[in-house]
Amino acid sequence: MIQQEDLNFKSKLRGSKEFQTSSAWLEKFKNRHGIRQLSIVGEKLSSDIKAGNSFIAELQDLIVLEKLTAGQICNCNETGLYWRALPMKTLAAENEAVAPGRKR
Repeated sequence: MIQQEDLNFKSKLRGSKEFQTSSAWLEKFKNRHGIRQLSIVGEKLSSDIKAGNSFIAELQDLIVLEKLTAGQICNCNETGLYWRALPMKTLAAENEAVAPGRKR
């Protein structure tokens, strides 16, 4: 993505076409700025029970306020299919020891 953005900036700024953002340049940039790739582990960012209960109460109030029928309320169970789309790795600064994850 950074390499693609470089091309976009060059075209907008009419920069030098001699310099190309190669993979080697990108690796050196990441090393120079202490950016590294970590695996996302653990469940530190798991669900907040209080927030979930608060959402349920707000949703019930909204249903009553808007006079919604059961046919107007959509079930979002299908979002469970997207758990596999969650990233397994992320970029982190050199002072970050771990990349906390969420409960799947």
